Amino acid sequence: MISTGTSRFPVAWMVRASGGKLVRGSAGGDFTGLSNDTRTIPRGALYVALRGERFDGHKFCREALTKGAGGVLVERDRARALRLPGGAVVIEAANTLRALGRIAREHRRRFDIPVIAITGSNGKTTTKEMAAAVIGRRFRILKTEGNLNNLIGLPLTLMGLGPAHEVAVLELGMNHSGEIRDLTRICEPTVGVITNVGPAHIENFRSLDGIGRAKGELYRTMRGGTIVVNADDPRAVEQARGLRLKRITFGIDRPARLRAERIRRKDTTSLSFTLVAGGKRTRILLPAPGRYNVSNALAAAGAAHAIGLGAPDVARGLAGFENSKWRMEIVKVGRNVILINDCYNANPASMEAALRSFVEMKGDARGIAVLGDMLELGKKSEAAHRGVGKLVRDLGLEVLMTYGRQARAIAEEASGRGSPTEVHIGRSHGEIASKLRGMVQGRDWVLVKGSRGMKMEKIVEGFGT
Repeated sequence: MISTGTSRFPVAWMVRASGGKLVRGSAGGDFTGLSNDTRTIPRGALYVALRGERFDGHKFCREALTKGAGGVLVERDRARALRLPGGAVVIEAANTLRALGRIAREHRRRFDIPVIAITGSNGKTTTKEMAAAVIGRRFRILKTEGNLNNLIGLPLTLMGLGPAHEVAVLELGMNHSGEIRDLTRICEPTVGVITNVGPAHIENFRSLDGIGRAKGELYRTMRGGTIVVNADDPRAVEQARGLRLKRITFGIDRPARLRAERIRRKDTTSLSFTLVAGGKRTRILLPAPGRYNVSNALAAAGAAHAIGLGAPDVARGLAGFENSKWRMEIVKVGRNVILINDCYNANPASMEAALRSFVEMKGDARGIAVLGDMLELGKKSEAAHRGVGKLVRDLGLEVLMTYGRQARAIAEEASGRGSPTEVHIGRSHGEIASKLRGMVQGRDWVLVKGSRGMKMEKIVEGFGT
């Protein structure tokens, strides 16, 4: 059960919450919400003029008011220069991004409900969707939609909280140290989940331990509640060490409060496992492929247990889980070709997980892996791409196609040392899609994966799905 908020926001409350100052207009009215996008701004909402390296929302304040905005939030001393229409409500703050976060935090404090925050290097979106599938069967929930998981998206999500909501399930993303800390301070979670620690965004960190500490800001910033800890991930375990918080551990390979046993592949799109919790065993059907999704399911189960749900709730909820678009999305092409669209993003850990799952799923059918660059890896990029190429060779994949300058290292490594893998390097989305169309045969399996910036979905579209 997913619903949206219906709250209204008095101008005076918005001024106090933002830490700003009302410099024009009356404090007696109210806003219907807030927005940073003039293209979709609701009538009566407060327009927040955000500023970044490549954009300045202050340029659109007049447009926002013309489209019916109830007022604007701008940075200090900007109102006079903008020459806004007379009578418009104008709030000034030192920094509009920080003001947005403050407003969202104050609104979140209006609701005494469980707030679940999920982060991790891999699987956080899938875990969020799994948790929502389980918890949403019993409670009316607010959840993060799309990629609204940063210092802009999270506050906008939280502003959707309304009296009907009973639980919030939120995703926290990051690409630099301190971001998870700031997001946690905004949403003040009662349950914190770290799915795992891996080399995502490692360009901005010195090491995996640095990434672990950045993810661990979730646990360390929480002022109480329950943390859900991956017992199979030593770096995640380290972040929980010494904290005086309730905890629920989960794992496949190591002892944990929630464990998975007897993992079995059901068919090409689903698997089953036994959830062991409190000495009881519950058989779980999971409509998602890959062992790594069992770990995601356990993390979601941990979040559900933290708010009082049991194994039967987990079983019912996970049975109805639907994976997000472009995440191991299985598409049938023609009569006999199976394409796995995993174009949402990629890093070394998720690439390995996808390739291993792909080989398991295809069985003895021919497999064609179409892999693009993994971005934001910095100095570790070449070694990481060569590691993927070695894995392709070790797995015995029949065909590899690469796209992107960095992915050439995948191709070079995969074709070395007498490898049986047939390797092709593509120069464009269209060229690869065309070559795929001419190459595929009945019963072939195709995996398409790369970082978001590589737009690998264009290959899927060009292939004719």
